[in-house]
Amino acid sequence: MRAVSRVLSIALVLVAVTSGCQQGGLVPPPVYQGQPVVTGQAPVVTQPQLGAMPQQQLQSRISSLDRINEETERQLADSRQQRLLLENQLASRQAELDKLRDRLKTTTAQLVQARDQATAAEQRAQQAIAATRSRGGAVITANNSLNQQLPQWNLPGVTVARDADVVRVRIASSSLFGANSATLAGGATSTLDRIASELARTYPDQIIGIEGHTDNSQQQPGGPWVSNHHLSTAQAMAVYNHLIGAGLLRSGQLHVAGHGANHPLYSNTSAEARAANRRIEVVVYPERASGR
Repeated sequence: MRAVSRVLSIALVLVAVTSGCQQGGLVPPPVYQGQPVVTGQAPVVTQPQLGAMPQQQLQSRISSLDRINEETERQLADSRQQRLLLENQLASRQAELDKLRDRLKTTTAQLVQARDQATAAEQRAQQAIAATRSRGGAVITANNSLNQQLPQWNLPGVTVARDADVVRVRIASSSLFGANSATLAGGATSTLDRIASELARTYPDQIIGIEGHTDNSQQQPGGPWVSNHHLSTAQAMAVYNHLIGAGLLRSGQLHVAGHGANHPLYSNTSAEARAANRRIEVVVYPERASGR
């Protein structure tokens, strides 16, 4: 009886197993990249597969870095060129500055010399005036009296007039100098020689002032003249140096002054008025010079 029960149990188990296989079927094992995968284990990835994905990213990164490098090189080249240009400009400005400094140094020295000469001449004139006054005032003889007939010159740009107790010989700057210049022009020496010869004959002992005047035009920064006083003094000194060098008048008779634009003849409202204000005045004083 026990044997029959065991046989029946085995038969039931076989039937159950056979029935389950027919209903559900056997499930094939999973496959990854052509290889079967054991259930419960991760798929295996080979080394070539691991490098395939970042290779494109790496190439893109290299290309990007190349572009950045090219742009950096271009910017560096531009910077070098700009630096070279700035260095050249700096060198040019430095050379120009050095020239201006030398020019200013020369002009300043000329101005100091002109002022010293003007001061010395003024001192001599004051000493002569004081000496004359100490002798009882100026004595004007018939030969050199300021009250006698005024000398006349038929010279363009030259006028002569009595002004209170002095005689003023006005010479247009355009007859003596170029524009904004203190260098005597070609025909200026002939004009000065004729004027000085007549003054020496008519007023051999009188104190004579050489006075420069300008209009009110402003001197340009970096130009040859610091101010209009500088220009007018330099022009008066140029006339003085010629007269002394030519031996036409004595240095003891002369003094030099530069008035700039302080004493205009006319208002500086037109070109004609400004031209008239630019002048050299040779002023004959009633006082006698010393040392005669």
